[in-house]
Amino acid sequence: MRSTFSTLLALSLLAAPVGAQTHTPQDRGRAVVREAAAPRPAGYQRGAHEQTDRVTHTLKIGANGELDLFNLAGPTTVTRGSGNEAIIEIVKTARGASPEDAREMLRFVTVSVLGRGSRAEIKTQYPAQRRLHVTVAYTVSAPANTRLTVRSLSGSIKVTDIHGDLSLETTSGNVDVSGASRIAGAKSVSGNVTITGMTSDAGMEASSISGNVTLRDVQARRLSLSSVSGNVVMENVACERAEAQSMSGNVFYTGTLAQSGRYDMKSHSGDVRLRVDGRVGFELDASTFSGSIKSDLPLTTRGGQTMNGPGRRAFRGAYGDGSALINIVSFSGSVLIGTR
Repeated sequence: MRSTFSTLLALSLLAAPVGAQTHTPQDRGRAVVREAAAPRPAGYQRGAHEQTDRVTHTLKIGANGELDLFNLAGPTTVTRGSGNEAIIEIVKTARGASPEDAREMLRFVTVSVLGRGSRAEIKTQYPAQRRLHVTVAYTVSAPANTRLTVRSLSGSIKVTDIHGDLSLETTSGNVDVSGASRIAGAKSVSGNVTITGMTSDAGMEASSISGNVTLRDVQARRLSLSSVSGNVVMENVACERAEAQSMSGNVFYTGTLAQSGRYDMKSHSGDVRLRVDGRVGFELDASTFSGSIKSDLPLTTRGGQTMNGPGRRAFRGAYGDGSALINIVSFSGSVLIGTR
């Protein structure tokens, strides 16, 4: 998990690439349509004038192709399409003191689109040493099994029903993934990370520095989750191994346990709460410095004593056959073991 924050901080220091021209793919399957939209009415955004430029690319990457997208400012949305093509709609939006000023800004921000067989690379390029009020929004439709990498400096990332390997990172913005099968990484420095409706036979990693990390209706072999100042929440989760930690937020787990599973949960100043169905026994090792430890399930120590009620600062015992292993640590928060 240590590499998670190093990767995120490194992303935040990325410099914008320099480019003066838009490169177009050589792929025969590419189709490009341009459309210039009219500015919004005068007075919009305190007198700012808006101009947009819309371009659509169609790339034949195949059913199991790879798509790598880098954006600097603006949202990125990827959904499952049909066939063997990836359709990328690129909308540049500029705001200036006048319509002419906004159109001039659009000219300086370019997008490189390169297609080589089953692999496509898309990159937003801003000129060096020039301040431009331009955002670029990507709306992508790709085959279900596309391997997808999205990196953004300032913008949200949303991916729906893509079952190939996903690697998603943004410095400032939310990451929202639903209906995925493989998530190598879903990371944000300043934003929430939300994963819903995922079924996978592999592991996944999700993290945020200042946002929440939330999983709902997720089944995976291994979960590695972390936040510095946000909560880590797992709702209706099933996994064989989970590592979840937060520095100043809470850690919540609601779901099932696996036979011989291992679950490690830590928070420095937040609570740790675990709610299970009670069908799988577990061994518990819990400790807190200034909080309390409470269980709604009958936990028995190895010496035969049962723990009841709050007030204990450390506990080692078991429920049922003790087949799963749970380690919980909180410095100033409380520990609660309950039922669903």
